[in-house]
Amino acid sequence: MRSAINLEHLESSNLGADRLYGEYVARLERDISDFFSDRSRLQNVACPGCGAGVALPVYEKLGLTYEKCTACGSIFVNPRPQADFLDIFYEKSSACRYWRSEVQNLSETHLNHLHGPNIQWLSELVDERFDTTPTLLDYGSSSPYFLARLVATFTSSEIISFRPQLYECQGLSPKGIHFWSSWEDLSTKADIISAFHSVERMVDCGKFMQWAGKNCRKDGFLLLTTTTCSGFEYQVLGKYASTLNPINRMNLLSLEALTGLIVGAGFEIVELSTPGRLDVEIVRTTLDRMGDGIIEPFWEYLFRHRDEHTWNNLQTFLQMNRLSSYVRIAAIRK
Repeated sequence: MRSAINLEHLESSNLGADRLYGEYVARLERDISDFFSDRSRLQNVACPGCGAGVALPVYEKLGLTYEKCTACGSIFVNPRPQADFLDIFYEKSSACRYWRSEVQNLSETHLNHLHGPNIQWLSELVDERFDTTPTLLDYGSSSPYFLARLVATFTSSEIISFRPQLYECQGLSPKGIHFWSSWEDLSTKADIISAFHSVERMVDCGKFMQWAGKNCRKDGFLLLTTTTCSGFEYQVLGKYASTLNPINRMNLLSLEALTGLIVGAGFEIVELSTPGRLDVEIVRTTLDRMGDGIIEPFWEYLFRHRDEHTWNNLQTFLQMNRLSSYVRIAAIRK
């Protein structure tokens, strides 16, 4: 099984969207309070990672509760917004509309930082594994820029955007994209199904995995990127992780749960990597901002009394041992 490692240094400020996040979260807190004050819009669920029914509350964020599964270790919002209400929230809320609008205005350089690695990953897979033009299906598409890059890179491919989350930005998407919103099966199975940073926002992860297993052709591929609670950022920071909010991070599946869902849908995993480059920086900057006492003493010592050399070595160690909080998985349909 492959494991990709990326030793290029990257700072969160280079991603561009980092500067927008504070305003987004402020709006998000108000929107959640307004929209989900009616608790009938929330539902109790079993663990989205393994289906177990026993989980314990671990912390609250922005008025919603996170629980930890006692079986697989996944962390998830419970009770959580029902699917129909969540779709309305994504479309109508001030925070989500603000985010979509502002991200579209990022520079080409910043947008490439966000989406370029996934385009390159897809391109390398197509060059290596396919002799004919593959059909590409992307779940939860949220960026017209990403779709435009797909069209420009895979000029002869049929490209399907499945259950897109573009809303008012859908008109900015390039011509040639086929939009598919129904959970009905495809008439012709896809060669590659991708879900980039979507698993953490799914109301029902198992439903998507099973659909992907049915609608990916034999020897086709499933490509995922997501965040995992098994990684350093969330293991060390817990509720203090600034990226942890109950709309974008409803599910923080453990690696064990995530791989179990994929294999259970009929895929064989051929790459499992955690090539994240920001865990150490995120923990260090959070400690600087919030002060001592939020993490274990050993990590406080390391970040207070060691230097960039040590921190870079630590990030490399996390990548090499699949302990970063950012995970990417390639799996082949058997």
